[in-house]
Amino acid sequence: MEFRDAHTVSEKVHGQVDQVCRVWLKHLKHRLVGVYLHGSLALGSFVEDASDLDILVVTEARLSRRERLSIARDVLAIDQKPCPLEISALWLQQIFPWQYPTPCQFHYSSLWTEHYRRLLGGEIQNSFLVEEDFTDTDMACHVRLAGQSGLCVYGRPIHEVFPPVPEQDFWDSISRDIGGCSFDDPQPKTYAANILTLARVLSYKKEKRILSKVDGARWALGYVPEKLRYLLENAVQIWYAGAEKCGYDAEDVRELQRFLMDEIRN
Repeated sequence: MEFRDAHTVSEKVHGQVDQVCRVWLKHLKHRLVGVYLHGSLALGSFVEDASDLDILVVTEARLSRRERLSIARDVLAIDQKPCPLEISALWLQQIFPWQYPTPCQFHYSSLWTEHYRRLLGGEIQNSFLVEEDFTDTDMACHVRLAGQSGLCVYGRPIHEVFPPVPEQDFWDSISRDIGGCSFDDPQPKTYAANILTLARVLSYKKEKRILSKVDGARWALGYVPEKLRYLLENAVQIWYAGAEKCGYDAEDVRELQRFLMDEIRN
């Protein structure tokens, strides 16, 4: 398991980022403000064959229904080649002045792949993803991270594009869904993601720094009770290396969840 950043990833990954830029330039031309990397690649914790490419796009104008569908068709064609894509598009006018929850022009991730396929194939006639602007509380986290550690791959510099995100909005963005982070999920990746998410949120509360999943887990190793640390180590291996769940004590899992939740909420 080797963690990489934007300077050390393979040519295939660089090529996919270039393809994303070409898709947006094809459809928007001069109305494209920029394309920006955030997430694991910007934080130096990208693992090829495991990590998503997290991308923010900023536009000069609202996207039409036709444009959203056409862009989705082209994004589907380059998704998973080699990395899963997560792309969100924001209209510059809707982030200056800052709004929260933040209006979003376009969103694509693996959770919506089948939905877009059915929409493009005519099985679904209408979808909020293409019919209208929609708000997404995750954008506060993404915009803050882009401002802190993001990389501009096309367009205007980051400091000209992304506004400061108020602390209250950022905290709400990363903490509002922690109640849904169940450690009982039977899917290993979801189980691991929930552990790593809570560790990451707690690390921000204590340190006021946005860390990657793996760095949040490393930080938490020095914070949680010693007997629970093996669960964090296993979660990292599951998430990044596709490992199996280790043999663990169910009470330890419940105790880790209670500990992290209590520390975040108190």
